[in-house]
Amino acid sequence: MKNNNKSNATPQNFDTVDQAVDYLYSLQKFGIKFGLNSTQHLLAGLGDPHVGQKYVHIAGSNGKGSVAATLQTMLTAAGYRVGLYTSPHLVRFNERFRIGNTEISDAAVLDMTNALMKAMSPDEPPTFFEAVTAMALAYFQEQAVDLAIMETGMGGRLDATNVITPQVCTITEISLEHQDLLGTTLNQIAFEKAGIIKPQVPVITTARQPAALEVIEKRCHDLQAPLIRVGRDVRYRANRNHGFDYFGLEEQLRGLVPALKGHHQFRNMAGALATAEVLKQQGWSLTQEHLVAGLTQVQWPGRLEKVLDHPPVYLDGAHNPAAAQVLAEELKDLAAGRKLTLALGIMADKDKSGILSRLAPLADNLILTRTAYARAAEPADLAKLLPAGHHNVTIEPSLPQAIELAIQTAGDNGLAVITGSLFTVGEAKAYFSHRQLQP
Repeated sequence: MKNNNKSNATPQNFDTVDQAVDYLYSLQKFGIKFGLNSTQHLLAGLGDPHVGQKYVHIAGSNGKGSVAATLQTMLTAAGYRVGLYTSPHLVRFNERFRIGNTEISDAAVLDMTNALMKAMSPDEPPTFFEAVTAMALAYFQEQAVDLAIMETGMGGRLDATNVITPQVCTITEISLEHQDLLGTTLNQIAFEKAGIIKPQVPVITTARQPAALEVIEKRCHDLQAPLIRVGRDVRYRANRNHGFDYFGLEEQLRGLVPALKGHHQFRNMAGALATAEVLKQQGWSLTQEHLVAGLTQVQWPGRLEKVLDHPPVYLDGAHNPAAAQVLAEELKDLAAGRKLTLALGIMADKDKSGILSRLAPLADNLILTRTAYARAAEPADLAKLLPAGHHNVTIEPSLPQAIELAIQTAGDNGLAVITGSLFTVGEAKAYFSHRQLQP
């Protein structure tokens, strides 16, 4: 994942896409800023492109990208022109903006950045996420999408994406994350996520923790927003074919085998199906064939993604303890009968101990590494947090060398997984793409 923190004086126009993206990255120096004023001012300078447009808004700690990508694939299969805004990207900045299966072009990035520059106030420089969110909203309006699916960056209530009024809100699983910014309890974090709920706008949630559900239910009650809970109002169950059956608001679908791997995806897929059913109730033309196509054709890289066959090598962005626990459950089956090699790189501001405690005990061989991203934790610091008695630990600060060591260590009878954060996965994906081109 590219990270360029060059600091330049703000120009009025860029000549190349590289200049434009470099400038956007330079806005990272303003850090993370909660609040909607800056985004609203940017959008006003762009002519308020978000007003009158149709959206689905998705928040949550885990699974929101999978739900968003699956829903987009369903709607695209039905013939709709659907935008998708997600973060972070894995390899290229352009991944953040998609219409159907097509990422935004370099030319469009350049044009949108130049338009953004004219809307900026020198006295109120936006953060990176505020600027990119405004670009996304302007781009989707310019491209005349039928609907745009907007994923929050962090939280929800004060997230830059919360300037929209959606057709439906979806809140995925909630866990302790970003506690320095969102709060130290599940109730506080759920309060931030539930901030995307709007008056009388239907809400789908896959959350199941009582503390989180209490907050979501109260917010829905206060705003008279209909609430549909996965596990209560719509249900699913695993079947013998390594898939699941879905019992929805109106639809009943059996024998579903999603393209996204892992039993945890069944709940995410049920959330996407329930969201699609609400859209169908609102008049969107979605048949069972479109719903099934979305489940079976969706592509969402970096989530239990197999990138090598011999030995099997997987990438998974287990970026918080809840995601690490999900990966740990999957690895019990995936690595059955094989020796497991884990290459692990974690961001310094994450719950490092929580991630390590769930994944490290499963590894026959553990390689601690780091991405080139500035926020990455040092491998030596990760080693100090390992559970007592863990053996076969290697520190390899270079992620490419850690990947090659993992492949070599796995050998003919093992399995390797590169994980710990989406930044680690992004850099690994770029490395594997380059590796495949080598003679």
